[in-house]
Amino acid sequence: YFIRRALHRIGPASASVCAAFMLMSFYTLIDAAYRDPGIVTPSSVPKHDHQKMAEWRFCDLCNEYQPPDGAHCPDCNMCIAGYDHHCVWMGTCIGKRNYKQFIRFNLAWLCYLLYAVFWVSVLGPVIYRHKKDS
Repeated sequence: YFIRRALHRIGPASASVCAAFMLMSFYTLIDAAYRDPGIVTPSSVPKHDHQKMAEWRFCDLCNEYQPPDGAHCPDCNMCIAGYDHHCVWMGTCIGKRNYKQFIRFNLAWLCYLLYAVFWVSVLGPVIYRHKKDS
């Protein structure tokens, strides 16, 4: 009921743009949330490269070495390479391996939001006046 009524009011072109933004936002959310953020495992430690190993520091919480840009996430209870933050909205850490996807997700929903603001402030009133006059 709601979709049919909204489609009639906003038109198929605008509904298609909204659907495209929604799908893009959903895809980038799933891509960022379910991608490995860069969990540090024993196999990722450069044991044979002593120069690199000297830069790594030991995490007392994980009992593992972590890279120079890594940090321990208290929410996930693991060390993350390139740790940026723990995103409570996605339920995962944002790190070296999912940072680009996180940025893409933020750009996707921001574009969707800007389109919605543009539609409400510019296109909506124009369409409403046009329908009212005819």
